Amino acid sequence: MVGMPHHKKHDSYWSRLAPDLLQLICKNILDISDFVRFRAVCKDWRMAIHLSDYSQQPCLFNADILNFNFYTLNSTQWTKFEIVSNFKEKTVLGSSQGYMLIRDVKTWSHYLLNPITGNEIQLPLHDYYLKLLDVELEEGVPKYVAVFTCELIHLAAFVKIYRIEDEKLTMVYQECTAPDVVGTFYKSSIYITSSYDGKVIDRKPGIAMHRMSPPTNMNPFRQCRPCGIASGLLLLEINTRNPECLFEIYRLDDENGSARWIKTNNIGDLVVFWTWTSCICLETNNSGLYKRNSVYYRSSKGFGRFDIENATAEILQSPPPIWYSWFLPSLV
Repeated sequence: MVGMPHHKKHDSYWSRLAPDLLQLICKNILDISDFVRFRAVCKDWRMAIHLSDYSQQPCLFNADILNFNFYTLNSTQWTKFEIVSNFKEKTVLGSSQGYMLIRDVKTWSHYLLNPITGNEIQLPLHDYYLKLLDVELEEGVPKYVAVFTCELIHLAAFVKIYRIEDEKLTMVYQECTAPDVVGTFYKSSIYITSSYDGKVIDRKPGIAMHRMSPPTNMNPFRQCRPCGIASGLLLLEINTRNPECLFEIYRLDDENGSARWIKTNNIGDLVVFWTWTSCICLETNNSGLYKRNSVYYRSSKGFGRFDIENATAEILQSPPPIWYSWFLPSLV
């Protein structure tokens, strides 16, 4: 792993512990401070994490030039740790699947970085403006990455999809788009939406499969965010005119060969975590920390929860009013 601390004496102690004990420890990792401590575990243990169904607890993060700062509902406090990497001064351009798109402000180099493990992949991207749309993993390693880029000279905005293989980056798709574009990988495709239109793209051959119509009576995907999960694709319509954020939830129905959006007030045991820069959808666990059928969000009033069934919102906490986004820590 890149940038991992080398403590051979302590690593030897860790390596004597049985792998099943690792799984027990991982299932009880709930807070970001516990993930930070996990970086002391030896490399063999980190590789064995694939065997463990560890708990996933999203947290809010913001990043200054030198540090990452994480905030969880569980601890109700910020955890700060210094970045462990070959570069020290950086800008975060988005996050997905436990990775962050990082720009080295001195060399203008770009990386996909897992801040928990220190694993990083250099991306030969040199665009002036970049925004991470989504990352698709294969066995815990980034395989495809979708970004939004803007060329100031030509005043052109693009969606670009790259395949990562043997530390090489190959562009498989590029198309002009609107500046408010968002996207998510789902079923070997990426679903792209913006105020201009919606599109489904097969990320392997990089061919635009077909245009995607918005729900009935909706301005083409304005103020919307797709969110892909194993059991289906959700679409969030966000109303920020209300003092608290309000949401309309749609589920994609594509069983009969034609895709259409169906409005719903019940997403079962799922929980959505939303900010303008990130969207994560997970099943609730047994920690009791998050309530099912809800959207957790950040607004000008603070950290809140939207009850999808009753269409009501409540403010839970008011962390410091700084820019941040949702992040799902990963030990892989």
